[in-house]
Parts: sequence; structure tokens; C-alpha cells
Amino acid sequence: MEDTKLVYAFKLLTGEYKGPKTLDNTDRSPISGAWQIPCNMVEVAPPAIPEEHQCLWDGTQWSIKEIEKPKAPEIPEATQAPE
Repeated sequence: MEDTKLVYAFKLLTGEYKGPKTLDNTDRSPISGAWQIPCNMVEVAPPAIPEEHQCLWDGTQWSIKEIEKPKAPEIPEATQAPE
């Protein structure tokens, strides 16, 4: 029987990948010995995440999305007062 199990955590509300976590024997059912994987973790490893991207769990698989950069606020052009 395995002593540990590697799983991958994500934020519940957004699905954003948080990182790997190692489960140990305290994460097993005391009756059956089956792994009790928390609801915000999966056994499926995420793909490589390129820079400026994030990895999201959609409930069935990981997807990669580009991180949206905030738009610079538009600065109105200065108007000159009539002479």
C-alpha cells in the first residue's frame, strides 16, 4: 500500500492552480483504506504553464489561459484655453 499520494490543488471558486500537495496515511479512510482526496484537489497533473499564463481546473480537465494585463487608463488630452 502506498504511504503517500501526490495530488494537485486548485482554488474552489476560480479553479486556479495552487500547486502540488502530498497526502499521507491520515488522508485515508479508516474503514476501507481508500484515499480521501479533498474536493479542491485532483489526481490529474497540470500541463506545463508558460509565463504570463495561468492554469485552471474546469471540473474535468486543466486549461491554460493567458493572464489579462490591466489596461492603462486613458489620459484625456489637455485642451488649451482660447486667447
